[in-house]
Amino acid sequence: IHVTITVAPDSSSAFLSALASLLDQMEKERESTYFEVSQNPEQAGQFRLVENWACDKKRMIEISLRDHTCVQMKKEYYKPFLEMTEPLYIQPRKIEIFERLAPEAWTRSKETNFKA
Repeated sequence: IHVTITVAPDSSSAFLSALASLLDQMEKERESTYFEVSQNPEQAGQFRLVENWACDKKRMIEISLRDHTCVQMKKEYYKPFLEMTEPLYIQPRKIEIFERLAPEAWTRSKETNFKA
C-alpha cells in the first residue's frame, strides 16, 4: 500500500507526531511487516507512506476509490489519527496498491538502511 498525504507545510510536525503514535499501534499487528515514511523534498508537507502486510490482499485492501479509505483505516486505533490529521490535508489522500514481487528475488536492504 502506498499512501500519499499532503498537509500544509506548517502542519508537518503535527502530522508526523500523530503518525508516530499510529505507527506504534500498527507495529503490534501480526500482519504488519513493513512501514516506511518519506517526505517529498520538492513539495513541503507531502509524505509517502509505504506499508507491507503479510495477509490476503483482498482482506486487507478493500479500497473504496470514492473516499480513498481501506479496511485498515477503519480500525479503532485509526480514529484519533484521522481526526487529528484529516483537517490538515490540503489535497485528498491518495492510496495506490502495488503487488510485491517475490521478496527473495526483488527485496534488498543493507543494515545501514535502518540507521539514521
